Amino acid sequence: MADNPLPYGIRWVGSQVGVSAPKPFRVRLASGLAPTVGGTAVNLRPGDPMIQLSTGYWGVGIGSEGSVSRIGGILCNVGPVFDGTQMSPINRFVSGSGVYSTNFDRMTYAWVYPADGQIFEMCCDDKTTFTTEATYLAAIGENCDMVLAADTSNANDTSIKSLLDISSHHVSTAVQWRLLDLSPRINEDYTGLYVQYKVTVVQTQSAPYYVTGT
Repeated sequence: MADNPLPYGIRWVGSQVGVSAPKPFRVRLASGLAPTVGGTAVNLRPGDPMIQLSTGYWGVGIGSEGSVSRIGGILCNVGPVFDGTQMSPINRFVSGSGVYSTNFDRMTYAWVYPADGQIFEMCCDDKTTFTTEATYLAAIGENCDMVLAADTSNANDTSIKSLLDISSHHVSTAVQWRLLDLSPRINEDYTGLYVQYKVTVVQTQSAPYYVTGT
């Protein structure tokens, strides 16, 4: 059978605490930020997981305590960056761009959806752990790790694949996401890659869900 489509990133679909989309909050990106996934430099775009770093700036969500990444939010927009001459609008943050040193009038800002209390869609990273709708259904209510990979298929725009590490499904709380439901999609092939779940964050950087900021 065929693999399912892979939409980009982690996608907001609903709220556990209301009916409207969450209000994004503004965060700062470090001068010349060059995020990496698996040692590969990646660009940031809406749908990527974000965390607050110990510096106060924000970056891609690969920080960890043990193997656990506490997600701060999901990127939804990036502001203008300093291109060496002026502040220029962008639709993604290119690794190593936005060099402003200590001239904070040229700082790069991004906007992030809060992770806590929200429902997102994510795709699974393999098609061997589960192969039928019944086996996918049986994992609802369990928790699951996330895996990030650098997508180098476009040589001019290395991006991030954010997927559920579905083979890690279990009832431990020491992981990022809870599997809430299968996400409806026409002609979903449960023998193929990228089956979608609705998920909500289990552990986040935001108080009171987690008591410290990083």
